[in-house]
Amino acid sequence: MPSFTPPSTDRRAQLTRRSVLSLPALVGAGVVLAGCGMLRKSGSASGKGAGSATSARAAATSTGSQSGVMLETEYEGIALNVEVGPVVVKGKQSVVRLGVVMNSEAPESSSSPMLSQALSEDGFYSLRGVLMMSLENGVVFSDLNKSSDGVLDGIGKEKQVEMFAVFAAPDDSIKNVEILLPNLGVVTGVPVVGADEVSYSVADALSNAEMAQESSGPFKLEGLRVAADGSSDTKQDEKSTTVAVAGDVTFATDSDQLSAQADSVLASVVEQIKKYPSGGDLTITGHTDDVADDAHNQDLSERRAKAVAERLKTLTDLSKWKQSVSGKGESAPRVPNDSEENKQANRRVEITLTPSKPAEAGASPSASEAPSSTALPEATGPVGKGPEGVDVTMGGKTARLSMSGVTRVGKFLIGTLLFSEGYSGVGVGVEG
Repeated sequence: MPSFTPPSTDRRAQLTRRSVLSLPALVGAGVVLAGCGMLRKSGSASGKGAGSATSARAAATSTGSQSGVMLETEYEGIALNVEVGPVVVKGKQSVVRLGVVMNSEAPESSSSPMLSQALSEDGFYSLRGVLMMSLENGVVFSDLNKSSDGVLDGIGKEKQVEMFAVFAAPDDSIKNVEILLPNLGVVTGVPVVGADEVSYSVADALSNAEMAQESSGPFKLEGLRVAADGSSDTKQDEKSTTVAVAGDVTFATDSDQLSAQADSVLASVVEQIKKYPSGGDLTITGHTDDVADDAHNQDLSERRAKAVAERLKTLTDLSKWKQSVSGKGESAPRVPNDSEENKQANRRVEITLTPSKPAEAGASPSASEAPSSTALPEATGPVGKGPEGVDVTMGGKTARLSMSGVTRVGKFLIGTLLFSEGYSGVGVGVEG
């Protein structure tokens, strides 16, 4: 199954400055998926509609009509009611109807907003930024409908603007899903039904769609935990765990000599190793940027990988692990080497653990004893209670950032961030 790539060290500066509120720009809907402290990127659903804002009090309730769920929210300061779903399965595809109408209590002087760019992924007028998720199953589906039908229609009080998002059909075991609407909110408990359970023609909705050709998913939600100081990040799935340690923190410049901070950085690797007493395969791979020539970078990456391997032997017992140590030089960058920040992200050593008994992690005492799993770094920015919010400065403008509350969905927490006072845009967050 394809995976949903989490934000990696290429976004380290953003991650460390903004904690879990990392994606992508704060203008428009920055969408964050995070579970149990692990960050997950929600693709490109950034919602670039500048000047949009969602109410921090956005709430969803069942409509009772065709099993849809009603989201009460705001866009561009105007109260909206959005009827979402149900998810209607027809063959290998599924359709989600969105019905948007201005709240009856909205002021009469309110203009008629359009959702044009609000729900798109790249500025084009479509629903491509909408995501269908099953947080319980750890999968996400991307919308495939490139059509602009509905997104250019002005929203009023008298008639719903109707739009249809199209996804791959979820597995038969999935009975309810979450729908993420950039700039508007996350809707939970949207039921999955058959085509004969709704009054509209699902066949017509599919025939009118302009289908994208890329993979429709489902994409697996993978976890990524990033150290507060950016010194390492840890990605984990069912079979393996990869810890990437930053070369600039672990080594002296252009050297394979370990720094004074190396042991504290490698402690995150040791923590993972101790979770699997039966061992398994341990792969250590060095990487560089493209500053020097290929030969130099290849040699440096190999020497750094060997240095980490040797140091790990002194920090923990590796007798149960089959080791493989290599370097890839500049051949496998995480991000393009087009800025100093990106070059820094590419200077790293990756340690991948593939345990022979993955289930041991759940029973390992080290999994609960590790102080790094609960310790919070000292705040470097404004601190306040969620509903009250805090003032932050971005791009020379001051905005108030607030969150009225969160809702638990399994191991996830869902909340809506409100940016107001001169710098509008909303982050819709899922974290745990």
